[in-house]
Amino acid sequence: MGSGYYSSHPITYASGIGSNTKMADTSSATYLGHEVDLAHGISGAAEFMASSSSYSQYGPDYSVSGSTATAHMKIDENVTDGRVHIGVLQGSSLPGQGISGARTDPLINAWKSPSVEVDEDYIGTYHIYKNISLGSDNVQRNSSESWLDCCKSSYFDIDRQYLPAINADKVFNYKSLQSFSAGFSEVP
Repeated sequence: MGSGYYSSHPITYASGIGSNTKMADTSSATYLGHEVDLAHGISGAAEFMASSSSYSQYGPDYSVSGSTATAHMKIDENVTDGRVHIGVLQGSSLPGQGISGARTDPLINAWKSPSVEVDEDYIGTYHIYKNISLGSDNVQRNSSESWLDCCKSSYFDIDRQYLPAINADKVFNYKSLQSFSAGFSEVP
């Protein structure tokens, strides 16, 4: 620039190129991060994906509900004279469940008690290939017992073959209702 000193001593500005991709999936309490900084060249591809699903199943004396979540990161790139950081973190407790049973942010739990922790740094020229998939399952099973000895869960779930065996004494007898009526006072 100019005709003075800088014409014989040009200014060079080489800040480099970079990218920063972070993904946090609260369903699986997972964090995935990929950062490239001050590189002279980057070529390749990076894929990030998160998916979750939930399900429920009901029967006459049980119910099952749950969810599954998956977080995925795939990196296949060449970096020339740069810095690369790859970070992976997954919590060891169920999503939304704190250590004392209180609900907290799942990613805070991941920082406090991780089940998977990856912290890698590369400086220089590298071909980097990483393919990471992390998942979690959260299943809850509930069983129900009926206070009627003829039925699994309620009067409306009665099998038709048991209908003749049901009478007013079976349904309204105080002795058969003791476990059901705990906490209620007896009506004369």
